[in-house]
Amino acid sequence: MLQIGWRTRHPLVSVKFSEIPDGAAVARGQYSLFLHDYSPRGENIVRYAAKVYAANPAIADVVRGQRPDVIEAFCPSTIQGNPHRSALNVLTFGMAHKLNAPHYEKLHALLDRAGCDYTVSVSTAVHEGSPWSEVAEAGERIRSIFGDKTRVLGYLADDALARELRDCTSVAMFFNPALRANNTTYWAAVDAGRPVITNLDEYSPALTGTFDINTIADFGQVFQYVRPSHDYTWERLLEIVQR
Repeated sequence: MLQIGWRTRHPLVSVKFSEIPDGAAVARGQYSLFLHDYSPRGENIVRYAAKVYAANPAIADVVRGQRPDVIEAFCPSTIQGNPHRSALNVLTFGMAHKLNAPHYEKLHALLDRAGCDYTVSVSTAVHEGSPWSEVAEAGERIRSIFGDKTRVLGYLADDALARELRDCTSVAMFFNPALRANNTTYWAAVDAGRPVITNLDEYSPALTGTFDINTIADFGQVFQYVRPSHDYTWERLLEIVQR
């Protein structure tokens, strides 16, 4: 049940009735409506609104029989992202619920000490059963560390991630307790030929081009990247499981 309630004196309530499965009820008070569709279930909400705005002429024609004073309006673009990427573009991607803030804070310090313009692009994902809200929350946690240098990419599919991996200069990813051989995001970055900044311990794969956030002293070390060769491949895995 949708309850129109508020703390402001006269809110403008944006409504799409098709996304309200349990109907709607009206609370007392002055309000206006911005309609993105119309349903008879919203009759009372429309009736008692001080003003009614329709997001397009088709909606206005439907509502006009009940509210002849309906005002035709529209919806401008909601895209306000920043397309700029600095020459130093660090990509981070993977499980939103595993975001390790202290390691990102160390990365922030390293990048600031490097003294050059940089961007941190973040794509997040969640395991089945995890709340989708973690995708947005992870982006905001990264933004709280890197500020306006952050670019939140949302939940990218493989094709989009392949492009981001191609275009970035390095990849940052951190794990609890540390990188393991079954962290597939790591192998995606390695196979894309990108240096990886992560956290390592004695159980982590030991490859050139992978930099430990706990020991790296200067981001300039990452610029000395040498692409490694490795046998952590599907072919090698098939050999193991077919023995």
